[in-house]
Amino acid sequence: MYGKAAVFKGAGVPVEIQEFPLPEVEPGAILVKTRMATICGSDIHRWLGKRPDQKFLPSVMGHEGMGEVYELGGGVTKDSIGKPLAQLATESYSATFKVAVVGAIIAS
Repeated sequence: MYGKAAVFKGAGVPVEIQEFPLPEVEPGAILVKTRMATICGSDIHRWLGKRPDQKFLPSVMGHEGMGEVYELGGGVTKDSIGKPLAQLATESYSATFKVAVVGAIIAS
């Protein structure tokens, strides 16, 4: 299975849409199909070259994503407040779970 990500390669360089192989969903993790993610002022400053952290390239900008549960890892049945989870559920979650995201590869 593959996911797509908008990859930032450097200040002033157009963002490039790339496909990446997705990792297997580990026990205790969930796979979320991202429908929307925002970028913040820091991301814009990086793209404009106004931040010194250009050494962390390429990277995927955007956070505060919204999406749907695509796959549950072993042992995952409830969210962080005890509400039952189901595949293809649409809920809003914080970074409580280890998450592999369809649309952006992120570290847990």
